[in-house]
Amino acid sequence: MKSIFAFGLIAVFGSALQAQTVKVRGKVSNGAGQPVAKAVVALMQQGAKDTTGTDGMYSITNPNVPIREHSATVTESMRLDQGSLAFTVSKTSPLKVAVFDVNGNLQKREALPKARPGIYRFDVSALPHSNQMLIVQASIGPLVQTFRYFPSRKGISERNFTVSSASLAGVSLAKIAAIVDTLQVSADGYASKKVGLASYDTTVNVTLDAEPIGTVPKVTPQNATTIPAMYGNAVANPGKLETNVTYSTYYWSTSISSPLPPPTVPKQTTPKTKYYNVYTPPGYDNGTQYPLIIIMHGITDNPNTWVERSNPKIATLFDNLITSKVTKPFIAVFASGTVDNNQNAYYAFGTELITELIPLIESKYSVRKDRGSRAMAGFSFGGMQTLSIGLCANLKEFAWFAGLDPAGPGTPSASDIAKYVAAQNPQTYPLYYLYIGVGSNDGTSKGSAANAANGLATKGPYITSANFSYQNDIIGNGSNGQHLYPTAEVSLYNFLRMAFSPEY
Repeated sequence: MKSIFAFGLIAVFGSALQAQTVKVRGKVSNGAGQPVAKAVVALMQQGAKDTTGTDGMYSITNPNVPIREHSATVTESMRLDQGSLAFTVSKTSPLKVAVFDVNGNLQKREALPKARPGIYRFDVSALPHSNQMLIVQASIGPLVQTFRYFPSRKGISERNFTVSSASLAGVSLAKIAAIVDTLQVSADGYASKKVGLASYDTTVNVTLDAEPIGTVPKVTPQNATTIPAMYGNAVANPGKLETNVTYSTYYWSTSISSPLPPPTVPKQTTPKTKYYNVYTPPGYDNGTQYPLIIIMHGITDNPNTWVERSNPKIATLFDNLITSKVTKPFIAVFASGTVDNNQNAYYAFGTELITELIPLIESKYSVRKDRGSRAMAGFSFGGMQTLSIGLCANLKEFAWFAGLDPAGPGTPSASDIAKYVAAQNPQTYPLYYLYIGVGSNDGTSKGSAANAANGLATKGPYITSANFSYQNDIIGNGSNGQHLYPTAEVSLYNFLRMAFSPEY
């Protein structure tokens, strides 16, 4: 069922703690009334999660949980970000929000006559808008600000926009019920939904709407040839790079000689112990779900090679992109794409990636699980993997791909890419963007990259100039465009600014 709390003023933090039992349960269904399995249901305030079973049921239970009461904050402020209007209240004050269309017609008005200190949220993006600009007028006591909300640009807003035709007079006020937390529900193939909770002991049934089919973000191509020097400077509050995180894999093979057609990889009785490195962004919060990128290394290398040979340091580059808001905050996993550095094991890695590694990452880190929030990129042999076991075999799991100086046997041609993409139901699982970058003096991958890229946008309806670009003039930072990690890092820099742009 649709939530009655689809929008409202929601208090989200405080300092005084009380113990309470959390018992939130219910069912997740689709528009046809069918249960949705493997939906992730999360209490954003508490950070607790559950995954629905085949019957669509979930239950989040936790006794003696500290529940925060609202307390004083430092200064009054209002901010519209990604369709969420946040109020920071330092003393008991009236809160008001009114939303108008471009003609000044009132669309929604809500108010709290006496809002206690804390942070409150109003979900502008949940309002009907038909992709037309909305004008949002908000106030805390005498403090008034006006914003513009652009649904087609996924929430980009501007402050202090004067609306002479918008009038608040003659509209009755509505008192909002207190909200203690927000339930976020997401599942592959469905648009995520947030539901406000007035109690931690409640049953909430949620109906998910299918994601729009065949729609892709409008990407602005990026084609820098070097990374600006400022992105090598340490930031005040960096993210975290966790290295050598071990796990066991049962889906490995050293007997597969080609990645295409997608091979069947048997489950072994004896596992291999492997490791990955993971980057989490500045201010990482378990209550927030982040987009995810899987980054592959070259042959004879390992996940640490990106850390050791990047210029600027790879985690510092990520910190700067996120801190400067050039990209959204994201999580990056540097995966080990082989076992025992066996070439055939690179071809078998796709099964491990989908069957074991991604579920492991999802269980340990707060990542979004929709394909539109997943990207894959790789250097050299890792670029081959990105194009073959990623783009050509797992379009249902990823929407963004980057071949960074892709090279080696198994690198697909443009004709192969077009054929295998067309075979993966791209009408339902469209390619959001494919970027192939190569160094200006890269003798190793120049030919294989060109073979994958040249003519690709003319070989079918699913890859066009709108969702594909090829760049072969990258210089790199100190690498002179050769087949080195700093060259590939420039391509990654370009790709991240496209895949994780704040515009969508």
